[in-house]
Amino acid sequence: MTPGGGVSVREYAFRRPHSKEEASLEAFGPAGAKITFAETVRVVGPGLRVLQADPTGKPRRAGIEVHTTESSILLWGERGQAILSELTIGIAGQGGVGGIVAEHLARLGVGTLVLVDYDRLEDGNFNRSQGATRSDVASRLSKVDVYARIAGEAATASNFQVSPVRESVAESAGLNALLDCDIVVSAADDAFGRQVLDHMAYAHLVPVIDGGTILVPDSRSMLLVAGKSQVVAAGPGHACLECQGVYTQEEATIARESASWGRYIDVGAEGERRTNRELRAPSVICNNALVASLIGLRVLAIALRVTPATLCGTQRYYVEDGTLAWGSDQRMQGRLPEVIMDWTW
Repeated sequence: MTPGGGVSVREYAFRRPHSKEEASLEAFGPAGAKITFAETVRVVGPGLRVLQADPTGKPRRAGIEVHTTESSILLWGERGQAILSELTIGIAGQGGVGGIVAEHLARLGVGTLVLVDYDRLEDGNFNRSQGATRSDVASRLSKVDVYARIAGEAATASNFQVSPVRESVAESAGLNALLDCDIVVSAADDAFGRQVLDHMAYAHLVPVIDGGTILVPDSRSMLLVAGKSQVVAAGPGHACLECQGVYTQEEATIARESASWGRYIDVGAEGERRTNRELRAPSVICNNALVASLIGLRVLAIALRVTPATLCGTQRYYVEDGTLAWGSDQRMQGRLPEVIMDWTW
């Protein structure tokens, strides 16, 4: 670390000598080592700072388009907008919540998105797939390809990039795609996927923001007897998702051992429809959009610290009585925390 707060991280790869003579040569000592600098360093905790770590490299280019983000720049300035344009955010799950989050983050000016999902669009999920078209459904396009297109069309950062990854987050190919992200959004369908991301948050020191909705209807009265929309953050400086009530060990085990888990191999349109009918739970796009918006605000809190009071804790909207509250602190029950604007970087 430099006196000015700069950070440099490097890896030394030494040449391996094969004889005593080579071992005594300067080329096989420190002077002959290959030095590789890390591109960036993430300083994690309740919030997040991303620093350039390669003193020999060019400064990262901020992709600010003032004319398309000026209303946001009025809130956090060009420096804040530059921070967003330099972020890489992964989204696990491109369903009713994840698809909306992808478009929101692209419009906010986030520079890079990594979208991970193995599912395709079909008639049964069209009603909550914001931005998708009937042509997308008829073509049985993968969700990640559809939302990569939608995010690309909505992006306001000039350096915007999006990587669609048609894999399960519970498989190595899907999980590995998220490990180099600055923040990961968890919009996975089941408890096992959430458990994997929960463990990843601490093993790889990546903040994870999880959101979802549970709706419990009464088929006779046609009323919701219970339900909540919930947004939480896990990772360094935060309680884990399991501790915050997002899933239980039993739920994760049942999801992992279910005969339907892992059915992302192409089984044909009818096979997918049958499987999805078996797994489908009540879902309304209005609740999905609420969760997606709260996730977006939590991203801003962690990356820009514009509302530090919202960095930690569980935020819940109770559907049956229409109240929005923070669930982790009994003192906050029934009221929202004070929102504080922090303009320092």
